[in-house]
Amino acid sequence: MKSAPLLPRPSRPTPKLMAILLLLTALLIGAAGPLAAAGAPPAQLFYIPMPEDQVLDALRGIYPGGGSAFCGNFASDVLEPVNTYVSVAAIADGTLIYYDQWEDGFEPVITAPTQATTQIWGDGDLANGTAPGTADDLIHAGAVLILDNGVQTATRQSVIDFDGGDKVAATKTIAMTRAAWGTGSSTLLAGAVEVYDTNSWGTQFRAPVGETTSPVSLFEYSGLLIMASQNGTVVTVDRDNNGSAETTVTLNEGQSAHINGGVLAGGTVNASKPVQVQLLTGDRCDVYESRWYVLTPVEQWGSSYYNPVGTPAGDGTVIFVHNPAAAAITVQWETSAGLQPPLAIAAGSTANVTTPAGSGSHFFTTDGSRFFAIAAVDADGPTNTNAKADWGFTLLSDDAVTPQVLVGWGPGRDPLSITNPAENGSPVWVTPVFPAGGSGSINVCADYDGDGAGSLTDPQGNKYDQLLTLTPFQSAKIFDSDGDQTAMVIYVCRAAGQAAGVTLAAAWGQDPTTASAAAPGLDLGTTAPPSPSFAAGKGFALINDIDGDGLSSPGDMFGYTIVIRNSSRVPVPDVVVSDTIPLHTTYVTNSATFDSGSGPTPIADKLAGTAFPLDDGGINVGTVAATDVFTVSFRVTADNPLPVGVDRIVNQGKVLALGEERTPTVIIPMDLDPSLVMNKLTVGQDADTVTGPILRTGAPVTWTYMVTNTSQVTLTGVVMTDSVAGVNPVLIAGDTDSDTALAPTEIWTFRAVGTATTG
Repeated sequence: MKSAPLLPRPSRPTPKLMAILLLLTALLIGAAGPLAAAGAPPAQLFYIPMPEDQVLDALRGIYPGGGSAFCGNFASDVLEPVNTYVSVAAIADGTLIYYDQWEDGFEPVITAPTQATTQIWGDGDLANGTAPGTADDLIHAGAVLILDNGVQTATRQSVIDFDGGDKVAATKTIAMTRAAWGTGSSTLLAGAVEVYDTNSWGTQFRAPVGETTSPVSLFEYSGLLIMASQNGTVVTVDRDNNGSAETTVTLNEGQSAHINGGVLAGGTVNASKPVQVQLLTGDRCDVYESRWYVLTPVEQWGSSYYNPVGTPAGDGTVIFVHNPAAAAITVQWETSAGLQPPLAIAAGSTANVTTPAGSGSHFFTTDGSRFFAIAAVDADGPTNTNAKADWGFTLLSDDAVTPQVLVGWGPGRDPLSITNPAENGSPVWVTPVFPAGGSGSINVCADYDGDGAGSLTDPQGNKYDQLLTLTPFQSAKIFDSDGDQTAMVIYVCRAAGQAAGVTLAAAWGQDPTTASAAAPGLDLGTTAPPSPSFAAGKGFALINDIDGDGLSSPGDMFGYTIVIRNSSRVPVPDVVVSDTIPLHTTYVTNSATFDSGSGPTPIADKLAGTAFPLDDGGINVGTVAATDVFTVSFRVTADNPLPVGVDRIVNQGKVLALGEERTPTVIIPMDLDPSLVMNKLTVGQDADTVTGPILRTGAPVTWTYMVTNTSQVTLTGVVMTDSVAGVNPVLIAGDTDSDTALAPTEIWTFRAVGTATTG
């Protein structure tokens, strides 16, 4: 700044701050996009698990390579590229799928994409993406989308393709399966897992088996893959369950951690936010033997599980039952032959038992003690003899199963093999789960292609292909006549007089009595995940944009809509919808409405407590008929200003029916404008005062600049410059945490020195 000499006449520094530049980059976490363009709200949100580089490491951990230096044999090594194979099956017409690639960062609002790489499938608009396998970009009931490509691990970031870490959202129920294998060993050393939406993720996991579990050869390699859906997820892993975590890692959205071997039974994973976890196992150096599992969060474990698979001795199905408790438990089990000798399982231990051929089985405790169970098929032989039909799956507790199953991927043979093209050796296995004390028989309908186009008609008027009448513990194998069980829908179609409340436990995988031991037999299988009876999604729209910028801002009014869709083929009664007004917002009175398809009608505000009609247990909206859609809507106004540090509005609803629960969630990223205040001192006096300091020409001058972040946004790239040549402000204080970011309310002090000049 200019200063006048003391002689011959007095002068003052210019009172206004001149040409000082603050170059700011505001980092808005989850910066908002235009809200008006948002599409239909998703009912399910998935992340494709198991990045290919981690899959490659796991496969090489199972089979390090041929030759005497490694495995001592000369089978094909595991090579790149890693082949990714993701199958998506739709249960209903009009399904929309949003596909968001991880490589260029995730969309803040997936239903309002701003990146060209994000695709919308099923809306009939070819310009924003075409659903794989379709020409018109329409997704109908029974549609199967195959995402298949090879992935070079060195180019995962630079090449955008279908791979682990991608984000997928669906407006109606879908089933997803993820398979992978290396080049060289190909599908002989491969695995597949069912993929669950984030509603089923959790924060605590425990491995039921590990590298020392008997028989040791089955799980000689045991590794974990852990994926997060939220930034800042802190994961700790105690792989050997000795009470001391060996690994602590922070994951962001779509990132995965790999525990490459060394996992023992009881090994734990704890996360600060929900994650999904897969357990990959194998017999090291056997040619080839591997089983993959999805771990159920500990908080979802139960005291009763059903197994639908029963295979012959020599290819037997072995159930591994893990007791997590600090005391011994007794697990009862029963088959079609009745109660079997109980399993006494010591604290923290795992027991196993081989189930009989042709029967399902039920494992339970009589005192409610919780446990976990997985199955290994072709696992009852001596060491290194269990590779003919090796696959595994996770048993689901009674609380998790539903009356309907949708098969995400169910090929009857190796899709890469040209041998025996008519073979169908991998059926869907199913057993009924009767309520306590239930007996008799139950009708189960199978719609082979999930398209409702079969020759038979169920009591609700739906078309299907095969009727099965099953009794407790009966294990049925269902084969589609076209050789592929993908998109098969299996559901309870109860006849008059049959027990109510029956659900289904199911798996897809190789049948040792039908499949070839070599090609085209496919040594893969998964749990066939329960298909929900209904789906619930939540969306939002900008109703009143006070600054007209099309972005969500403090003071704006938002409209929330909860969408409930019947995903089954029978009516869903007594649907209860509840919600809470999100933090940092105010309910707009008399804005709640309900629409059963004939137009919105008001939901009266409450007269006691809060006015909002959906809290305190919510409301019963009645019965949602098959294929029907109900919506519940309400409005809120965001606080203005928002508290410091609040950059998003989070709202979660709840929908309950038939013992099933959905928690549709929507996050509104807020557009927060950066702002700051700067005060400048010249030799300790405010440069904006009229009097200002009077200095002699050539006298030393110290300028001090104090910058305060008065916004709710953390600012980065803050640089102070002065228009006077040679005056270079330097940061001297304020950045106490040395993160080079100016946080809200933080004050930074800069200083520059020079000499007074005439002017």
